[in-house]
Amino acid sequence: MKIGKIHIKRSYILLGSIFFVVIFFACSPLMTKHCINGHDVDYHLLRIESLKEGILAGKPFLKVNMLFLGGAGYASSLFYPDLLLYFPGVLRALGVSINQSYHLFVALCIILCYASTYICTKMVTKKRFSSMIGAIIMTLSQYHIDDIYTRSAVGEFTAFIFLPFLLYGIYDLLYEELSKPGIMAMGFAGVLLSHTNTFIMCILLYGFIVLFHYKIFYKNKKLFLKLLLTGLITLALTCFYWLPVLEQLKDSTFGLSNSWVSVKDTMREISSIFENQMPGMGIAIFLLCIPRLFTIKTKKNKKLLVYGDILLFSGIAFSLGATVLFPWERLERFVNFIQFPWRFYLLASACLSMGIAILYEIYFQNRKSREAALIAVLGIMIFSSVTNIQRTEEGYYSYSDDYYSYKPFTASVIGGEWLPEQVDSLEKVLEYSDKIVGDSGEEISFYRKKNEIHVSCKNMESSYMDVPFIYYKGYRAVSYDNEGEKIEDLKVSGEGRHGFCRVYFTGKEEGKVVIAYKGTWAQKISYFISAGAMGAVFMLSRKRRIF
Repeated sequence: MKIGKIHIKRSYILLGSIFFVVIFFACSPLMTKHCINGHDVDYHLLRIESLKEGILAGKPFLKVNMLFLGGAGYASSLFYPDLLLYFPGVLRALGVSINQSYHLFVALCIILCYASTYICTKMVTKKRFSSMIGAIIMTLSQYHIDDIYTRSAVGEFTAFIFLPFLLYGIYDLLYEELSKPGIMAMGFAGVLLSHTNTFIMCILLYGFIVLFHYKIFYKNKKLFLKLLLTGLITLALTCFYWLPVLEQLKDSTFGLSNSWVSVKDTMREISSIFENQMPGMGIAIFLLCIPRLFTIKTKKNKKLLVYGDILLFSGIAFSLGATVLFPWERLERFVNFIQFPWRFYLLASACLSMGIAILYEIYFQNRKSREAALIAVLGIMIFSSVTNIQRTEEGYYSYSDDYYSYKPFTASVIGGEWLPEQVDSLEKVLEYSDKIVGDSGEEISFYRKKNEIHVSCKNMESSYMDVPFIYYKGYRAVSYDNEGEKIEDLKVSGEGRHGFCRVYFTGKEEGKVVIAYKGTWAQKISYFISAGAMGAVFMLSRKRRIF
């Protein structure tokens, strides 16, 4: 009994030590008062600052963020879910600096990535050894590190957290008759609320899995129905996000339709997969696959090895899918929304990490060989991540807490994919962001209050006015009399100059007009659907185990 307790204690010490070592090396660039200066960091810091402003204004869930474009607003929170960004947003509202809020957020994402990979691998193998292997490789993988420190691709490195749940979902679907559908639903919901392109890739992966194993579902129609039901529940849970997006896409045309980058220009050469450069997978993760050449399938390990092979094959396929081997040029019209084919490396990294972990669980059987393998994997991945981080040239920048009070800095919208096509110039938007112009070109005085614009109607002669809010469906203009009583709703369109809201007068105005983004009925309905689905899942989880 005493020996058993010592063994358990030693096991937990090893588990904790590996965790702290991996997190230390993965987070080492964060140990500074300055902010990592990745490609997209300006935009994501602006998102965080916008959430902070909304929280301080008592409006934490605004769909159109009021800090963007000098107050003209940008529907960042409508098109890009803020699932985990509320953490740094709250930190900012509490007075933590921009730099430290972002670094704490990144550190949290790294820890969650390690934890989710460990947990999901252990649900498959039931062993700590392989779970640590998977978590080490995933956390320190080259593309994951590049996503964080070179690209500052918040959507992608938050999606890393949820991919292991989807990979476990494949195992659960093929070998456990989807006994824990909640895990799969959580994975799909998490990825969708992190990065839409990654969600589409995951749908693609699941589609191939279902087609390849169609006989299973043909024989077991109940399983297929269970899969469909899980999908429907996931859609209901995330309805608050995707339904408003579809509504806006139906109502307006956005910059996304005219992509600023082409997939045929960003596909990779095959050799670049293995190089220590961005974008790339690096050689380390592929070297760790070598034991598969010497692993023999037996009756005992067949199920686990086949599942591991599915992941390894998928990882290699996604790696090659980012290269010239895939006909990107022919399919450009249909897949250009992906922008960068090397985004496939995200799913490739996840598949290979868990696939290698399962492979090592089968190949290394005794304690000494497992300890040696663990040390070797840790050493190889640390060396890979350190050389990867040293190669990064983005450096650091110290953002002051009033950085975004300078109007031009609030125009960091990268490619502006979700600006309406009527927005002809960001420079013009910034220039007119503090002006209301009437139909004859005269300027009309106004003031801002939180996310509202208030306009006095005294001596108003214009038939309409262009208000400095970028138009999205859901803006509302209301006229009030001198006592503050509502008179009527005014028509609002997106026909204003530079993509601004145009508010039409009726001649009944006498007090003031208030313009603000109030949302749409579709948005309100989507909240009820998601809340109802959440309640249904909670009740179902109390009756039977779904997680």
